[in-house]
Amino acid sequence: MDTLRVIYARSHTLGGLWIRHHDNVAPSRWSHSGAIVDTRGDPFVVESRAFHGVTAAPLADFLERYAATEVVSYLVPDGKAGDDWACAQVGKGYDYLAVFGRLFRQGWEEPTSWHCQELVEGRFVAAGKRRFRAAPAIITPNLGYTVL
Repeated sequence: MDTLRVIYARSHTLGGLWIRHHDNVAPSRWSHSGAIVDTRGDPFVVESRAFHGVTAAPLADFLERYAATEVVSYLVPDGKAGDDWACAQVGKGYDYLAVFGRLFRQGWEEPTSWHCQELVEGRFVAAGKRRFRAAPAIITPNLGYTVL
């Protein structure tokens, strides 16, 4: 088994407050998440952000943007496959329907754009660990945080 690390974050921006307020999963502590990847000996975060899409940033830069963070490690069958998949998503768009179109969503696995937690869950799937028995239409950082 390998380990994948996910970083959950909270900001006090209007967007962060809106996400936490409209998230129906307790605790509504987190407004963002990202995949910590350490393939080069220097950890970086692959994340999806509004107006930026999927990007990779040094872990230190990620930490500077948020008021609170927590890193959680998860066991997976193939961590390298998950990291490779996450890195291959860099440059894809942000999934605005995940935030604004909750009533119209059919599922979270749209391969051309990602919301932050969709990206994290896609990485788990690529690493050989599907964390939900049924695919929820909406995945949030708080929902991801509650799943082992």
